[in-house]
Amino acid sequence: MKRQLQKTTLAAILCVLTAGCAVTTDPMVKEDILKRIASDRESMYKDQEPLTTAITMEEAMARAIKYNLDHRLKLMEEALALRQTDLVTYDMLPRLVAAAGYTERDSFNASSSVNVDTGVPNFTNSTSQDKGHYLGDLTLTWNILDFGVTYFQAKQQADRAHIMNERRRKVIHSIMQQIRQAYWLALGAQQLEGRCEPLLKQVRKALEDASSIESEKLRPPMETLTYRKSLLEILKQLEAFRDELAQAKPRLASLINLPPGQTLILVSPSKLEMLDVTEKIEKLEDQALLLRPELIEADYNERISRNETYKAIARMLPGMEMTVGGHYDSNSFLVNQKWVEGGARVTWNLLNLLSGPTQIKIAKSQTEIAQAQRLALSMAILTQVHVAYQDFFNRKRQYELSEQLQDVDARIYEQTVNQAKSGSTNQLNEIRSATSALMAEFRSYQNYASLQNACGQITATLGQDPLPETVTSHEIKPLAEAIAARLKPPVDYCVPVSATAAKPASQPEQPAAAPTLELESITKGNGTILSWSSSNATACEIEPGIGKVDPRGEISVAPGTTTKYTLTCQGPDNRPVSRSATVTVPVAAAVPVTVIPAVAVVPAVATLPPGNADARLCKQTILALEFDNARSTIKPQHFAELKKLADFLKEFPEATGEISGHTDNRPLGMKNIDNQILSQRRADTIRSYLINTFGIDPKRIVAKGYGAKKPIADNDTAEGRQKNRRIETNFSCGK
Repeated sequence: MKRQLQKTTLAAILCVLTAGCAVTTDPMVKEDILKRIASDRESMYKDQEPLTTAITMEEAMARAIKYNLDHRLKLMEEALALRQTDLVTYDMLPRLVAAAGYTERDSFNASSSVNVDTGVPNFTNSTSQDKGHYLGDLTLTWNILDFGVTYFQAKQQADRAHIMNERRRKVIHSIMQQIRQAYWLALGAQQLEGRCEPLLKQVRKALEDASSIESEKLRPPMETLTYRKSLLEILKQLEAFRDELAQAKPRLASLINLPPGQTLILVSPSKLEMLDVTEKIEKLEDQALLLRPELIEADYNERISRNETYKAIARMLPGMEMTVGGHYDSNSFLVNQKWVEGGARVTWNLLNLLSGPTQIKIAKSQTEIAQAQRLALSMAILTQVHVAYQDFFNRKRQYELSEQLQDVDARIYEQTVNQAKSGSTNQLNEIRSATSALMAEFRSYQNYASLQNACGQITATLGQDPLPETVTSHEIKPLAEAIAARLKPPVDYCVPVSATAAKPASQPEQPAAAPTLELESITKGNGTILSWSSSNATACEIEPGIGKVDPRGEISVAPGTTTKYTLTCQGPDNRPVSRSATVTVPVAAAVPVTVIPAVAVVPAVATLPPGNADARLCKQTILALEFDNARSTIKPQHFAELKKLADFLKEFPEATGEISGHTDNRPLGMKNIDNQILSQRRADTIRSYLINTFGIDPKRIVAKGYGAKKPIADNDTAEGRQKNRRIETNFSCGK
């Protein structure tokens, strides 16, 4: 029977061991991978607030903080570190061990004995244990030395959790900087969306025409080939430019964790505000040394090293272990089957006295290394502050230069278009100037994005967090509002210039400033722009012939002779102040009026005046003229509408009236240009086109800009602002 039991037990053990050696894993199959892909796709965009409207930069930052996968990973690592801290804390508690069991023997645990004094054996076999009996223990053990060591380990783990938080902050700083640049690049791409394709079609059409000319040998081969080469180079530039535009929004979408291909619309600000740094470099240095996550992480590492020293000292001490527990044994031979037992024991590993000093030296060396690393890191951070500070002003200068270059390219394009209409230049020059103007506009957005990136670099270098320590809600809108508040002074040091503008002096300023002329000389029959501005004025007028005007504005004038215009304004003290400017009319060739580019006007439905010669007042007309951003050039597709207006004026030569420009009430934020100037220059552009192209008598048309003074819709909505950005005409057709 015993042998049979032994054989059965041995066979069972062999079966278990054999099964363990035979374990294999199956390779991944395509179905499993497809399931994993579907699950990952769902998890990547799960529980995200839907994107239904255009977003601001602050909202993009809020979405990145909440949904960016890199940030999510750092949050999970931080949570894991906190759980590990809790786990180590439990190691400081005493050990409470519960044990239970049952033993069974096939024979009694019997024994015989010998009398130690006489050596006479006692042949009576005896036992004090049942063949089978139950055992149970519940023992509480506490080692004071282990408690001390575990205490320092818990503090170290808590510091490691803080380190994970600092690393998460560092990731957030990097993401916020990337969001700044990606947002403005994407906005530039959005503003220029659809502008590249018409130009590409024009280039391809020109290439087809050039190929036909070459095949028909209408021009010398060298001339044709050179022409085609120039077009192909332009085509290559435009293709690369279009690809660059197409990549801008997907890069931003990846940062805010939007699914690829989802529509992303950005809020177009009323202006690209110039940025500035509000503090001196010394203050920035102090902030960086105070807030940078890398330095705070170095402080935690130094504290971890100090606790390592304390652990080494603790291990050199003797350990005291105290135990107390309850026991149970069902052995029927025991007098007391239940009992409580307690005890204390001191142990001391004497060899630790030999290795302890070395361990302490090593721990102190680690602390010194951590201090040296912190000093080196501090030096590197101070260098980063200075580099970021200088880079910001370099980017600022680059952006200002790109604005000037954009303006020059726009003017060149306008002149080229006019020359092309008159036949004094070829199509290649027109295409080249259009391409240059388009790319200069996007380069301006790129330089502004670089300026924003430099601003973000300063913020990241200083270690400033995009959110306060506590927020009212973790939804996107409250997060975006909290971020917007943090991006303003005094929290942020890199802010728009308008946010740091000095408050006006308490004393009234002198009301009038000298009126300025865009041109100081004109030719009879053509107009010039008389512009003026006055601060703190209550009433203004310009003489001769103009009368009361707003404290700031401009007007188109066409005097027959040299005229001196005088601006007179009154301030709160009713004391008049006057300034004068003269418009000279020499007998000379016309000086072309240069039109400064203006902000885009969204097209409306075009209507034309009815051909009713009996009407004293022609119907008010809203022209559907679309202007590019920062441009006042008339697009070719609008020439037909303007020709209809010119035909009307030719049909009714007695008709006279006004072309008026209107805008919404949003500020432009451009140097020397506001809504008043913008509306005036667009009106002047239309007037000049009618005069120069169709020979309309200049005396019949007056151009005037009203800015945002005469809205026809609500400026608080996008649709209303779109309607307010318009050009109107009013003509009196006689009796």
